[in-house]
Amino acid sequence: MPDDYLRFIDKLEYYINDCRLEFIKPKESKHYKELNSHNRFGQYPIGVLGDVEIFFVHYKNEEEAREKWERRAKRINWDNLIIKFNDQNGCTEQQLNDFNNCMKYKKMICFTAKKYPGKYNVHMWEFKKDGYVVDDKYYVFQHVNLKKLIDA
Repeated sequence: MPDDYLRFIDKLEYYINDCRLEFIKPKESKHYKELNSHNRFGQYPIGVLGDVEIFFVHYKNEEEAREKWERRAKRINWDNLIIKFNDQNGCTEQQLNDFNNCMKYKKMICFTAKKYPGKYNVHMWEFKKDGYVVDDKYYVFQHVNLKKLIDA
């Protein structure tokens, strides 16, 4: 969720290096009230790092989620991070501004369905009728040269 994600990137090294990934039941999620009506909620593991919840929507169980998390955490190149955000999951304009005001990272990108001011924003008109970016991974290459961003 946007608030958890912004807290996560604000202290990324702390959450990655100092917090142990734990798992909770869906009803224990602080976002339960807003998510329990979603059709897939409860069908994927929910991890917790300190005060941040992570929804492992692409994994079937806690073991698979933990294995992927730990393997990927070890591979982080702290000198070449790209921080991505978008306007889904109830993201507010204030949260978009908070992301745009983050000065910790050299490479940041934010996908939005509406035009917002901000140097990191990429407006994705495909999602205008949805009001937020539903899924950016299939459309990202139409808007951003990722190789150029990675190599920058």
